[in-house]
Amino acid sequence: MKKIYSYLLAASIVVASSCKKDLGNYEYHDINKVKFSNISETGEITAVFGKPLTIKPEVSYTMDTKGDPSRYSYEWSYIAPVPGSKITVLATTQNLELAGLPLKVANDPYKFYYRITDKETGVQFDKEFKLRVRNEINEGWLLMTDVNGNAQLDMISLNLDNTTFTTINDLLAKTGSDLKLKGKPSLVYTYDMNTPFLPPGINLPYGFYVGTDQETNRLQPEDFSWSSNYNVEHEVFGYTFPQNFHYDVLKKCGLQHSYMIANGDLFNFDKTYGVRYSTPLNYLNGKIFKIAPMMAVEEAVGLYPVVVFDVENKRFLKHAGGTAATVSTFTDPAPATKRFSFTIGMDLVYMDFNTGVKQYFAILKDGSNKYWMAEFTSTGVQNYYDQMIGTDFDKAEKIAISPDTQYIFYNVGGKVYEYDMASKTTKLMLDMGAQKVSVLKFQAFHKTSKYKDSNKLIVCSYDPALPADKNGKMEMFTVPASHGDLVPYKNFSGFGKVVSLHYRER
Repeated sequence: MKKIYSYLLAASIVVASSCKKDLGNYEYHDINKVKFSNISETGEITAVFGKPLTIKPEVSYTMDTKGDPSRYSYEWSYIAPVPGSKITVLATTQNLELAGLPLKVANDPYKFYYRITDKETGVQFDKEFKLRVRNEINEGWLLMTDVNGNAQLDMISLNLDNTTFTTINDLLAKTGSDLKLKGKPSLVYTYDMNTPFLPPGINLPYGFYVGTDQETNRLQPEDFSWSSNYNVEHEVFGYTFPQNFHYDVLKKCGLQHSYMIANGDLFNFDKTYGVRYSTPLNYLNGKIFKIAPMMAVEEAVGLYPVVVFDVENKRFLKHAGGTAATVSTFTDPAPATKRFSFTIGMDLVYMDFNTGVKQYFAILKDGSNKYWMAEFTSTGVQNYYDQMIGTDFDKAEKIAISPDTQYIFYNVGGKVYEYDMASKTTKLMLDMGAQKVSVLKFQAFHKTSKYKDSNKLIVCSYDPALPADKNGKMEMFTVPASHGDLVPYKNFSGFGKVVSLHYRER
């Protein structure tokens, strides 16, 4: 046995020694490598669903200067932006040439891979990039316009270059939607609901609302299609609908949460808590009351309560979301810091949430036709209350407040004024002559890290002398500090008189 073990030990030593001597004795050869370029400078390509797509990569080879295509095999594959998706081969050609892109529109881009295999060596080389699929009409300003007293949905659509825009008249007709708007224009609003409720209701993950004085409907967000069950009466439960029921105001309030006012009633939608639009919230101490068709709410994140106004008892009220069944009152501050009573006893003229200072602003009119401005926080701290003495403010038609400067903008006919509540001074900013202003607004963008124009003043006007479907104009201005003149930023035209507008984000 000793002899056998000796032989085994000796053999092991020889093998180990041989292996050690082998290290570094291999002969290495360069292989043919693939170098990719010109698929995308940014790593992402944007394509349109159903439209032709051609990608011709520039490829070079380290040991094949001619680049003989017969030496290689090619593969284009992707992973869809959906959890659990597997890699799928789309094509096996040198260039990707599609007569119509079959991939569905998605909020996030597809992960794409272009693979080249050298048949002589079997070595594979991959180039990864992203492909974002969108509709031809994908993003931009949605305009609810008035054309000879009738509602029409127009759009200022962002082009594929993500810089320029194209005006689209009568978007519903352009896209072949079955929705026919009835009545006068009232509302257009969109927001991402993240995921829909399960039926019953309108089972769509994105809220795309268009409204008139007769009804409000939702649209399929990608192709603008419509069916009768997209009428909003299918998403409000346990409510007695009046004739011509429609939404007056609708605003997002953070993730999967929104508020809506219709027929003087306030409704809450909060998917986190399983709350749908149903029993009105404007109810206190055994009494129901009507509220004004205005709400002040921080739309993007939803960290603050919504504030509404009771038109019967002339008071400010709030709702903090969740499962609270009713609105609640504000508690007046102690006498030392009290500027006004939250049961203010006046008529509400204007109200909004200012995203710059995270406070609520309201303008009210007393019984003597004097105007007052109030500023307060969600906890009831009152920071401002004084009479507003802007030039011809008693004739003001549209009102908006700057999130940067807190200047109040309002118009009288074709004149747009700026009011500084600190100095109580007014400055004429625009004189549009015979043109009339139909909207003043600062857009409350929801994706604030992507969209940076919430501080631009939007002025929509129309020229009564022009054809009704082309007499509208939308201008955007930078608002300087210290009462500087407005600086033109962007302008669009060629649509009807704008009554409501909202930016469709992506």
